[in-house]
Amino acid sequence: MTHLHFTLETKEIQNLIEKSVKDDLSKKILMTVFNQLMEEQRTQYIQASEYERSSQRVSQRNGYYEREWTTRIGTLNLRVPRTR
Repeated sequence: MTHLHFTLETKEIQNLIEKSVKDDLSKKILMTVFNQLMEEQRTQYIQASEYERSSQRVSQRNGYYEREWTTRIGTLNLRVPRTR
């Protein structure tokens, strides 16, 4: 699996949102970025990747729930990861 690491500054994100056209492509890009960020945060919290057995594991993955988030470019439908 390919991993992509990048850093975004707050000003860059604001400029991207303000200059972006309110279309589906912008929404899809932002939904993908936010979903991946939440997935990475869950992995860091659990201290183990998917299907990995570890003595340092803090919790377990427990699916997702859907959440709508209203932004300047429209409503994003996010998949928020759960833990036990």
